[in-house]
Amino acid sequence: MIAFSTVPPKLLFRSPDGAWREEQAPDFPPSRRVAAAFQAGSRTPLYTAALVDSGVPFAAVQEQSATTASIPTEVEWTAGDRGTMRSADMHGLPPLETKQPVFLIAAADDGHAYISSSTDSKWTLYAPIEEKLPGAGIPPGDVIGVAAAASAYGIVTGDGRVWATTPISDRQWSQWTDLELRILPSPPTVVDVGTFATIAMASTDEGTHVLGTTTDGRLWHQLRNNPTAIFRDVELSGVHEDIGLVRAVAAA
Repeated sequence: MIAFSTVPPKLLFRSPDGAWREEQAPDFPPSRRVAAAFQAGSRTPLYTAALVDSGVPFAAVQEQSATTASIPTEVEWTAGDRGTMRSADMHGLPPLETKQPVFLIAAADDGHAYISSSTDSKWTLYAPIEEKLPGAGIPPGDVIGVAAAASAYGIVTGDGRVWATTPISDRQWSQWTDLELRILPSPPTVVDVGTFATIAMASTDEGTHVLGTTTDGRLWHQLRNNPTAIFRDVELSGVHEDIGLVRAVAAA
């Protein structure tokens, strides 16, 4: 999903040969944030979400290769009104034999983060993130940005720090971890790369990839697979060229 400032989002799929094709997207209005996730354990309907400029999240469900646009609905119609949302993301779960829910996380203008889930296009009541992730505790500050992956949740707090929590058992999550804190070598040190504005996450076999943008327009990446992980500038360590000022990022 790609968001634009004046026209509705577009939906693109990547073919095995590397070519991209545009498919029919849900009938979203112009949006400032978009997200997408497949529902495991079913015929892989695609869940999409869009956060419009007024701070209201919409969601839609449709099959791949749909020829007609699905009609989005306001998430808060069933999830409840938690105020204006600043940021939103969604994720699915690894494939299982039974249908699994898709989760949506949103950051509200009251500084709290909320989670809802859906298996049939109807969303459960928003619950504070600390209630849905036992053990993680209350987020360490006002939440202004959120990210979700199959094996992690991430937040940006009002002071520009980025934090993550991961599952340590079926019913327990780790406490919020400062992603700029390098545990090894001892003693732990903070590797401050700037003031974060947005965050994105993706779970892979090699670990959780974290991408973030800072207020100076730089794009950062961290692979959470060992205690020495730090953020690295994507322009310097990856593409080796100036790609311009980056305002937001997504990962899947």
